[in-house]
Amino acid sequence: MLSNLLRAAPTDRVTPGWLAGGLEGRSFGVVVLLLALLGLIPGVAVLAGALLMVPAMQMILARRAPIFTRRVASIHLPTRRVLGLIERTIPLLRYFERFIRARWPTPFESTKRVVGAAVLLLGLCIMLIPIPFSNIAPAIVVALIAFGLAHSATAML
Repeated sequence: MLSNLLRAAPTDRVTPGWLAGGLEGRSFGVVVLLLALLGLIPGVAVLAGALLMVPAMQMILARRAPIFTRRVASIHLPTRRVLGLIERTIPLLRYFERFIRARWPTPFESTKRVVGAAVLLLGLCIMLIPIPFSNIAPAIVVALIAFGLAHSATAML
């Protein structure tokens, strides 16, 4: 899916709205993964924890894909940098996809709500616990959840 996204990219600039639309069912997983990676950074962890609550609430509300505000959806990002990030990410995702697979059949919508609740609680942990480096463990757990969410979303579609 990411390879197809690379081929369809506009030449000069992309927007978060375009990326989410191109990722289809995996967009929650990718958004949560990016925010979890930001949650690993000590100075940015509080902001990342707060931002994690937005897609978590949307998952709890059973949205099909993340909904961005018009302002966020229209932010222009340089295509060259975004495509470079995607190209570097593809081998890592291929490696992890060997280990991540659906473990048992569950209704995707109800599972997504439960996962949203877990991400919401972990986002609160990242944001509210004032102990240095306490953001690392919840951010890693959220990143692992995001990998599974991105993979299982397309398996269930």
